[in-house]
Amino acid sequence: MSYVPNENTDTHNTRLAMVAKYTHNAIVITDPEGLVEWVNDGFTRITGYILEEVIGKTPGSVLQGPESDPKVIEQIRQALKFEKSFDVELINYTKGGYPYWIRIEGVPLRDSNGRLTGFMAIESDVTSRKQYEDMLIRAKKAAEAANEAKIQFLNNISHELRTPLNGILGLGTLLKSTTLDSEQNDYISDILS
Repeated sequence: MSYVPNENTDTHNTRLAMVAKYTHNAIVITDPEGLVEWVNDGFTRITGYILEEVIGKTPGSVLQGPESDPKVIEQIRQALKFEKSFDVELINYTKGGYPYWIRIEGVPLRDSNGRLTGFMAIESDVTSRKQYEDMLIRAKKAAEAANEAKIQFLNNISHELRTPLNGILGLGTLLKSTTLDSEQNDYISDILS
């Protein structure tokens, strides 16, 4: 999928500019080589960078860091190389160095002749969702560990109880084979049953 503009009217352009300005998402427009030409206010809110700090650079060279997944970065590179759309999630870093999760939906931009004129990325901060997912994964692992500990405890207790009980039953059987009065015989029968 790619975006090809129609004959734009001033009204159409004004509306698009308003959408870009007021959305909470970051919007990045690059040239065909992937170098930043324009970013909206949402980009500045999320990253801390203003246009003058990123213009002429690739978004990845500014935003990616040590925890950014190399496989996802390669997926983005391949999509750009072959002028394809992409939809990925990646850890990026703010100007202050803080990591955040971002969902990036990238599309090639083409002129009315189908020639590539650049790329547009719409980026949504998904940090809260990712933190919630991580919390659920940790809770699930903790529950599984607790369940495993419970099973191990019950297995140990079962073994610890079985051994002395088998000894008592064995001794009871031996005791029953001896001479007992009727009251003692009833007690041994109760123990063995």
